[in-house]
Amino acid sequence: MGKSAKDRTYEILEKASDGDLTSRLVDLFIVCLIILNIVMVILETMEELSSRYAAFFEYFEIFSVLVFTVEYLLRLWSSTADEDFKHPVSGRLKFLITPMALIDLIA
Repeated sequence: MGKSAKDRTYEILEKASDGDLTSRLVDLFIVCLIILNIVMVILETMEELSSRYAAFFEYFEIFSVLVFTVEYLLRLWSSTADEDFKHPVSGRLKFLITPMALIDLIA
């Protein structure tokens, strides 16, 4: 029997095997998005760029928040695939207070 969507999502977002191309691509996308957000914050401090490309900066921010929100919700949803967080309610609550989940939420 194949893996459930929840198990596969957990693998992609949390702990995929070395040969998992999908997981590597998702990781690469998230890292690139984080780096681009840092670059955008720096560029926004330049008055000329900030005023000239205000709409672009705004749309990029909306896109980024949407992506990171979806990622966070998928991590929360799929967290019960891990034995440490197996229970549907208390497992997710336990996951929510892990250091990485708290950092994701704050960010």
